Parts: sequence; structure tokens; C-alpha cells
Amino acid sequence: MKGLLSIIHPNQLCEGCLIGKQFHKIFLKESTSRVSQHFQEIHVDVFGPIKPCLFGKNLYFILFIDDYSRKT
Repeated sequence: MKGLLSIIHPNQLCEGCLIGKQFHKIFLKESTSRVSQHFQEIHVDVFGPIKPCLFGKNLYFILFIDDYSRKT
């Protein structure tokens, strides 16, 4: 098999397998923070650049999440 790492022992995992099995927390539907009203705390996630480019420019996605209501 060209390009694949050979696993000699059953307990040996390649880097891709380890990354795929990493634990992540679930994004809760209700806030557990001290925020008591809308827009006190906003979380921002930026993703990009995305290919293919549009009109020769890089594309990015920006996601805003209100911590109080969990609305995006």
C-alpha cells in the first residue's frame, strides 16, 4: 500500500487515527457562564481561506454566537 503507514502492533496508532479519536466537548444549548442578558459575551469563529477563490479573492466565514441565547 503506497503512502500508508504499516501498523505492526494492535496498540500502535498512526497520527491520523489519534487525531480522529480525540475527545471534544459538546456545545451546550444552555449557557453555564455568568452572562445574564443578550450580547454580554459574543464568541467568534473565523474559518478560511476557502478554495476555490471567488473573483480572485480569498473567502472567509465568520460565525458569531451569543453566549446567553446560543443564537448564531
